[in-house]
Amino acid sequence: MSSADSAPAPEVFSIRAQRPATLGWALRLLRSAAVPPRTGALLRLFGRLQQVREQRTQLKLLVRRARLFTPDVADKVATLARSNPDGALEAFVTAFQRAHFELDEGICEQGFDFWADAAGEFIPLLVRGTDRCNGIDPLGYRPGYALQWALIQDVFNDDERHQVIAEVAETFGKALADRLEAAEPPAHHILCRRLARTRYVGLVAFSRWALGDVPTKNDILNLHAHHADELVIPWTHRGVARAARLIRDADDFQAPMLALARWLEHAPAEHGLLLVDAVIGRQDAKAWSRSAIQPCGSCGFPPDVHSGQEASSRQLFATLALHPGACAPATAPHAYPEEDPDDLDWQEPN
Repeated sequence: MSSADSAPAPEVFSIRAQRPATLGWALRLLRSAAVPPRTGALLRLFGRLQQVREQRTQLKLLVRRARLFTPDVADKVATLARSNPDGALEAFVTAFQRAHFELDEGICEQGFDFWADAAGEFIPLLVRGTDRCNGIDPLGYRPGYALQWALIQDVFNDDERHQVIAEVAETFGKALADRLEAAEPPAHHILCRRLARTRYVGLVAFSRWALGDVPTKNDILNLHAHHADELVIPWTHRGVARAARLIRDADDFQAPMLALARWLEHAPAEHGLLLVDAVIGRQDAKAWSRSAIQPCGSCGFPPDVHSGQEASSRQLFATLALHPGACAPATAPHAYPEEDPDDLDWQEPN
């Protein structure tokens, strides 16, 4: 037998030894686990653990409320409460607002320590009253509300009404703004007498809200944010039911003014003129008369709504098209929490 016959096959030596597939993964995991954590991460962890110790009682209350009002996320809140109080609060607030009603974001978004001080015992509700103590601020509302501000009794400071009229000009045109500049809006009681029994009643509701002539039993409408701590409703089933009723009543009170704002924005050039005529009288008349109250020739009067759900519905103007030549209204900060930014009357015309 020759040496060539007894030599092993060359491919035996060409095969390289390979590690098991899982070994490389295990080595990488071990290497990453051996890397010491960064100082910032450690400080944040220690800070959260210290917060857990200091806020133990409030965290237990948060978990208990989660089990009462948001049982679907109660286990998640309980788990987060052991190491991440801010995360536990965010999970609870998100679920609560989805299931019940909106809370005051000024309290909910400041972290758990702030929440424990401000909302540990009572529900932090979002109040809507105007600041009649320090002066009403009429600026920064959606266009339909800006026009309503310009038409109510002038109770503003300095040149605030002129600034409101400048906002009106952006959406409703300079001609209408110039007319408002030269006009004196009627006093509150005169405005109410003129429009209370008409389909422009939304402006009456707006004037009552702005000037504080609202139902005294509903502090959601009556109190401004800096008096929100006067609305004391406990975290109980009865308390949550009472808060929901107050919010629903406030929505219903403000429904006509929201419907009027949306109607104005649906066709600003046409509808803005009609509302101004209804409030201060026609330009070609010497004095105001009931004949100044006229509907739109294309879509009639503002919708007759009786609830916040109706006023914020996307079906409110579903059957109406924008007037010929009208443009979509400019957007402004939402002044009503239930309104839908995708609503049909806010869409660009074809």
